[in-house]
Amino acid sequence: MKAIKTIAIASLLSACTMGDNAPAPAMTPAGSAAGSASGSAVPVANKPATCADVLAADPAAVDGDYTLYIGGDEAKPWQAYCSSMGGSPAEYLPLVMVMGDHNFSQYTSTPGNGWTDVRTNFLRVRIDPATLKIDIGAEMSAISSGLLYDNGIEVDTMPFGVAMSCSTSHGLANIDLRGTSFALASQWSPSGASPDGVATFDAAKQMLDLTGGGSCGWIATSDTPADPVNFAHAWAIQLTYAP
Repeated sequence: MKAIKTIAIASLLSACTMGDNAPAPAMTPAGSAAGSASGSAVPVANKPATCADVLAADPAAVDGDYTLYIGGDEAKPWQAYCSSMGGSPAEYLPLVMVMGDHNFSQYTSTPGNGWTDVRTNFLRVRIDPATLKIDIGAEMSAISSGLLYDNGIEVDTMPFGVAMSCSTSHGLANIDLRGTSFALASQWSPSGASPDGVATFDAAKQMLDLTGGGSCGWIATSDTPADPVNFAHAWAIQLTYAP
């Protein structure tokens, strides 16, 4: 049995020891006892647009939650997690509804081959505050379980917003931006060999359910790399400001 793979979230979910066959945690608003992706935001003057702006205003600033402003516009605040403040600051979007069937990507294993579904749950996602695009392969604050092989490649993690499989058992994925200041502006379509898939948005385009597969196939945005497994990096999902 393969233990859950926890990536860069020691401060969020310490001592994570669940096995692959453990029941999935229930939908959990970030900040609750089951795992927080965001705490109380730290106020910073001068309407910073980036984490680098925060650091410039306060050289003692540390990694944590801050209020940023789209383009420095005081009418467009949003809550960000600033990482690597001791070096090259990077912006992350804390997700409010996490774990279980919220904000996950899954490569569904072919039945009977002895492998297990690979599922990655996200607590935060990397965001470019200028373009509002998400890097689907950012590893920080992601939890993965399962293991399978794709054309000889060991797969144990999946990028954000991708559902994949190599059989009629479809891959699954969900994006849930409720509680954030953003909505989805990208479109999803099937790709790969004999691909099929369906993308279902809610009316506000803050929630998206994906099913996709083929032989092998997946459903993702057009900017997603081919054969998107193991945190394939790309600024592939466009968001729009929607407070």
